[in-house]
Amino acid sequence: MVKLGQLYKDSITGFEGTAVSITDYLYGCRRAGLEGASKPGEIFYFDEQRLTSSSLARTGGLMPTPPARDPK
Repeated sequence: MVKLGQLYKDSITGFEGTAVSITDYLYGCRRAGLEGASKPGEIFYFDEQRLTSSSLARTGGLMPTPPARDPK
């Protein structure tokens, strides 16, 4: 099962990218949208069965909380 934010590689084309979307179709087909590192914003879709998990993608992670400011 594909998990969003994880890095996957397509077994046929060799394309590697971060899972950014999952689509379930009416008759059971499940496809995942992968965004490659070379072209951010460009998403390619693959059948879930073709994907192998590589590792956790390096996303930005949690942002530190900014220091509280006194409203005075």
